[in-house]
Amino acid sequence: MTLLAVLLTAGWAIRSHNATREGVAIVAAYAVTWIVVHLGKAITDRPRPADPHASAEGMAFPSGHSAYAVALVACGIVLARGGHGMATRFALVTIAIALAVAVGASRIYLRVHYLSDVLGGFGIGTAVFALAGVAALVVGALRNNGDR
Repeated sequence: MTLLAVLLTAGWAIRSHNATREGVAIVAAYAVTWIVVHLGKAITDRPRPADPHASAEGMAFPSGHSAYAVALVACGIVLARGGHGMATRFALVTIAIALAVAVGASRIYLRVHYLSDVLGGFGIGTAVFALAGVAALVVGALRNNGDR
């Protein structure tokens, strides 16, 4: 679901010429998040909680679902920067944050992750998407610094 949201948001951003950098940044950040999550799982090799309420395979730390859910917030921010009214911008970002929190809470409720797994996933996702956003801003500033 998050990958689809990222691809649709990136497609919209690339089509609107003012947000091409943001579209590329969220796709790149999603790919880097995927790599970091899988490296983190391989390095920590932490088992999942006993007696889960849902089937889950692989290692527990960090929670991939939580890390990828941060992409929904990034999508909300990119869409909000598209020039909508203030109420729409607030609603987009608020709904995205609520969905990301719900994803993390569901992982704990289903006992497929510990709280630290979910927080680690949120931390990884937030760090990667924030760095991608900063990179997009820097690239934009460097490309748009014409002679005065």
